Amino acid sequence: LTTLPGSLLLAQSYTGKESVSRFHNPSAFEKVLQAVLEEAKTAGWRVLSEDIHLSSSTPTQATAILARDQLKLELRLIQDEAGYLLEVRS
Repeated sequence: LTTLPGSLLLAQSYTGKESVSRFHNPSAFEKVLQAVLEEAKTAGWRVLSEDIHLSSSTPTQATAILARDQLKLELRLIQDEAGYLLEVRS
């Protein structure tokens, strides 16, 4: 996934098909999550399931299972005091 518009990328790492990104974005959690899922769909991924835990205190997080061809990935978006953390795991 690419950096979302308006984001400041702080750190990013890749290991095989897995990635971890830390970034700041001024948008609300729901907007960032929607943008991430839309980008995944544009890249050909289908969202099989979505689990969102909104919280008045941090961290707020969402987990989605994505599929394309025979591959499934777990995508986790977490918002905490330091900003956003996006993890993609196979």
